[in-house]
Amino acid sequence: MKKYLGLLALCLILFNGLALYAQTEPKLDIAVLKANARRGDTRAQFNLGLCYAQGKGVPVDKEESFKWLQKAAEQGHPIAQGAVASCYRNGAGVPKDAEESFKWLRKAAEQGNATAQHLLGLYYFKGIGVPKDDGEAVKWFRKAAEQGYKATLSFKAAQKELGLDSAEWEKIKAILKELEK
Repeated sequence: MKKYLGLLALCLILFNGLALYAQTEPKLDIAVLKANARRGDTRAQFNLGLCYAQGKGVPVDKEESFKWLQKAAEQGHPIAQGAVASCYRNGAGVPKDAEESFKWLRKAAEQGNATAQHLLGLYYFKGIGVPKDDGEAVKWFRKAAEQGYKATLSFKAAQKELGLDSAEWEKIKAILKELEK
């Protein structure tokens, strides 16, 4: 169940900035979570970052959220890497930085995270933090599709998150349809 909550958290992080769903137990013990995070437990660091993002057991603090998410990301936690990418993309706890967003999203994608792979394809397609490259976009869309990833991003969400126009959206839909064959 926690695995699925983690995937849900990644989707929320990547598509909605830091509108996060914290993976918490009914009786969250922040003191224990903080102690584990300080000892370097990546899962605790990630969850503490989520808690600070949503104010679960602590006051909302985007900078503190980013600090803990980044600690987990630096240790290779792929969902945290996606969260850090989102922070940089949306300016949540750090200044907006498309290149840093791309860098962290690529780290998550290279670990085989299908959602991150799909989003990386969108970054290449649109040229977010990297030169526009349709060939690289298709490569990453394909990697995500090979894992059974189905794009569910609506045009409205794509416009909001990535600034895609209708022609770009139609081109992406055609590419994705071709990959489903």
